[in-house]
Amino acid sequence: MSPGTHGNITALYAGDGNHNGSTSASYTQIVLPVGSLAIASSGSEQVTLSFTGMPGADYVLERSSNLVKWVQVVTNTAPASGPDFGRIQYTETPPHSPAYYRTWQP
Repeated sequence: MSPGTHGNITALYAGDGNHNGSTSASYTQIVLPVGSLAIASSGSEQVTLSFTGMPGADYVLERSSNLVKWVQVVTNTAPASGPDFGRIQYTETPPHSPAYYRTWQP
């Protein structure tokens, strides 16, 4: 779905030889823009990662050197007000090399 509010979403089951069909209750889904991690600055001294999340939601940031084993770096809450509304930022000094980062909501 594209970012925005999508209303009147239902699930429809047509049924089969053993079960009657049914339709779920309607609901609204809000889709936020993709909150990709962005490297704001890098070099031998530091790396800064930032993304915009859902305001008030918690996010876990993890790092890996091989995309297999992940280590939790920090858990932050996206600000629900102020100039950094929804923005999460993390700076690592010195940066790990190689390093891959991912984020998820617990």
